[in-house]
Amino acid sequence: MVQRRAARFVTSTYSREPGTVTNILQTLGWPTLATRRQGARLILLYKILHGEASVIIPDYIRRPTVTTRQYDRDRFSRVSTSTDAYKYSFIPRTIVDWNQLPECAIQAPRTVAFRVCVWQFLA
Repeated sequence: MVQRRAARFVTSTYSREPGTVTNILQTLGWPTLATRRQGARLILLYKILHGEASVIIPDYIRRPTVTTRQYDRDRFSRVSTSTDAYKYSFIPRTIVDWNQLPECAIQAPRTVAFRVCVWQFLA
């Protein structure tokens, strides 16, 4: 809703015809707000892991002890949750997204390189 209003404002198009805002958003090429939030969460987790943000990782967040085809040492074990309130909070949600990232993102030496790789992946 916010992004749709912003698109109308930026392009000065206030027509109420069906499909107008959808066409405007496609023309502008803006990523959705959900995609932007996902990217911000991943970047924050990268900063936490590399000591650039002063947030302590909880003890129950673990990496796999054995490397197999399914489990890589650069990934995290999924966190089991019993409530939806925690399931959709930062740590469990971001771990699921982190485990889907390509190797170029996870092995990035700096935040700038990580950011570029994440936005290419999410685009």
